[in-house]
Amino acid sequence: IHVDGAGDGYVLTAAHCVDDSLNPPEEVVFGDDHNSPDATFPVSEYVIHPGWDGDLYDFAVLKIPNATGMPVIPAMA
Repeated sequence: IHVDGAGDGYVLTAAHCVDDSLNPPEEVVFGDDHNSPDATFPVSEYVIHPGWDGDLYDFAVLKIPNATGMPVIPAMA
C-alpha cells in the first residue's frame, strides 16, 4: 500500500489500493523496499470514502491498532 500520510494510528492511502473485498489490507509496510522494510504494522480496520466510484474520491483510511513507533508522514497536498 502506498502511504500518502500517516499519524496517530491512521494511514491515508488511495481507495483503489484497498478496494478488493476478497483481499482486504492486512498490513502497512513503511520503507522504500518491501524486501527490507523499515517497519510493518497490522491493519485492524479500514474505511473507503463513500463517494469512491472507481474514479472520484480515491481515498481510504486504515487504522493501525498498535501504532507505537509508526512514522509520521505529513499528507501530500
